[in-house]
Amino acid sequence: MGTKLRYDRRSCKTLLCLMIIAAAFFAFGLVCFLLFDDTRAPFWLIITATMGLMIGGPLTLLFAYLFTDAKIYLGRLSRNGFVVPDTKAECSGILERLSRTGDPVTNNYSEDSKRALVLCIIFFIADISGDIWYLHKWSRYQLEGSSVLFVMLLIFHAVIFLIPALIFLTQRNTKKYIDNVDLNDGRKVRMSLMSSILLLAILSGIGAFGVVQANTMTSYIYKSKYGRYEKTYEDFLSGASMEVTSDSLTDGVWNSEIGNASPELTFEPVDGAEFYVIYMVDESSDNRLLWYASHVGDTSVPEGSGTGEYSGPDLQPGEGRHNLTLYVYALQGEPGRTIDLTPGDSSLSGDLYYYDILNVIDGSSSPELYGNVLAYGYITGTYRK
Repeated sequence: MGTKLRYDRRSCKTLLCLMIIAAAFFAFGLVCFLLFDDTRAPFWLIITATMGLMIGGPLTLLFAYLFTDAKIYLGRLSRNGFVVPDTKAECSGILERLSRTGDPVTNNYSEDSKRALVLCIIFFIADISGDIWYLHKWSRYQLEGSSVLFVMLLIFHAVIFLIPALIFLTQRNTKKYIDNVDLNDGRKVRMSLMSSILLLAILSGIGAFGVVQANTMTSYIYKSKYGRYEKTYEDFLSGASMEVTSDSLTDGVWNSEIGNASPELTFEPVDGAEFYVIYMVDESSDNRLLWYASHVGDTSVPEGSGTGEYSGPDLQPGEGRHNLTLYVYALQGEPGRTIDLTPGDSSLSGDLYYYDILNVIDGSSSPELYGNVLAYGYITGTYRK
């Protein structure tokens, strides 16, 4: 049957033109997004720009690959002594029917398999670097299961790169393989360098996608466990472990005296706590901040102690019952995030103050490093003027 001719001069020129057209389409889409305000641009322009980026970009890469592959193929045909045809019709698309200027020589490019093997190792190291980045990032979070996922990534990357490595290693054998520009004499045709690069790029992309997915999944698990991700206020309350009591709260009702002076407060000590934070809000009035005290060292605060800043429930007679909740947090150190708090103003609810501020160890990392609050507790009751 003969060896099929892969490219001719016309197809090479066609691929070049298609690459230029696709690149121009992509450039047009990019310019539109950079220079035009999509809220004011006509709809047809937005659609065209979107298609330019989403279609023009991939097509440019595809035609660039095919054009490069064609140029290398035709160049090797010429160096092997073949007269490169303008069209495949000149030789019916069969390599054996091409005119030659010299005797047939095979395996001029067997070193491609060696180069592909080296590239395979480089791509493998690049993906392994992603695995190491994943381990380095999550090691500080001490999240259970992250090291297991790291080992799974290593195994996954080793497997997907081991197969092509064995193929490239095998195809170095010139007694069993020939180049795709050699006359077919019964031996197998080795993978070209461009095909090897494309295969490795795809495998590397799959490997990188695996690292991204592992990072996304680990981040989701971490935020679900330690942050307020998908947690309700009831979930927060169920995690309270400190016992907090107050002589100013009787049968779920706050004494009227707390309108002028801070209530009495007692809570159990927590091992490792550097200080405690008192946070009291009026949940019936947009979490208006009533009492805020940071760096509290004692676990017993007498009524009207003046600890921190206290504004009290400033209600008018007949305004109805308000739900007042007091939280105590035990901190192992200074929070990684801060917020301006002014008693009397609307503020964060007790759970948001915990998740978003107090429990953050490092707010600059992504995701934030949690675990600054060792324990917390609360008491709640109604108040009426």
